[in-house]
Amino acid sequence: MMDRSETSLGVARAMIDAWRSLDWARVVNIFAEDGVLQIVPLRPYAGRAAIKAHLDQIASGIERLDFSIKHLNAIGHIVLFERTDEFVYKGKPAAVPVAGVMNIADGHVKAWREYMDLATMAKAMGS
Repeated sequence: MMDRSETSLGVARAMIDAWRSLDWARVVNIFAEDGVLQIVPLRPYAGRAAIKAHLDQIASGIERLDFSIKHLNAIGHIVLFERTDEFVYKGKPAAVPVAGVMNIADGHVKAWREYMDLATMAKAMGS
């Protein structure tokens, strides 16, 4: 039987794989029904419908995405990771360093907070 940390890492790895494959329906379904996605300090997206609406806004511009994972670890239901998001958005390649914290409950992501330099991300996305 897997311990809680291993189970949490499994959910996090499934989420990473869904993003890498641009499988937005899978991304949304890995969140709990009342799950929260937040790019700190921006407002959180609470619930699958809000998360899906956010993804619908950005997904059409993403042509390729990879998470270059530097560190991935779990302590019980909390997953911490450091990575570089390498992507092509609307024809423009970019790389943005990111740190994330996931709270895993009942096999789903209950909360996912992302920390990055917003100016770097805005520039990468052409804003």
